[in-house]
Amino acid sequence: MTTTVTKGRWYPAPPPALDGEDDDAYTDRLTGARGEDLYPYDHPRNRQCSIGWHSECTDPEGLRCKCPHHYDGEGLEPAGDPLEDAATALSRCYDLPLRSSLAVLLKAEVRMKMGEDVAGVRAYLGELYGSEIGEGFGIDVVNILRALPAGWRRN
Repeated sequence: MTTTVTKGRWYPAPPPALDGEDDDAYTDRLTGARGEDLYPYDHPRNRQCSIGWHSECTDPEGLRCKCPHHYDGEGLEPAGDPLEDAATALSRCYDLPLRSSLAVLLKAEVRMKMGEDVAGVRAYLGELYGSEIGEGFGIDVVNILRALPAGWRRN
């Protein structure tokens, strides 16, 4: 938890709750219902993306909602391989579109091959997405990649 609101992209991980903030107050803050000074995003988002329900976004083309998930992973399509299964797991955990999960895993996997640990992968993803990446998200990404069978390859 935190005590101050930091505006940013907050993707793929959502912003943390403020100290003492219950679930209703947290949702209201993320959707802007508590006022602009408490709204954590530096871009417009619709309600679903504001609270992290990206797969239920009512603006799939991203015409009004400027959540990064609308363009993350463009050109990546599921290929029925072990990475797709891993991306599906990440998508379910964080309600991300499958292509966004594929993009995150591919980007993180490159860093892991370079010898980065969880903190290094988190830092890289944070820099890449311009967003704070929660420790739990970073750990989940690395653990999901580590669980892939030896020798898997994305074609």
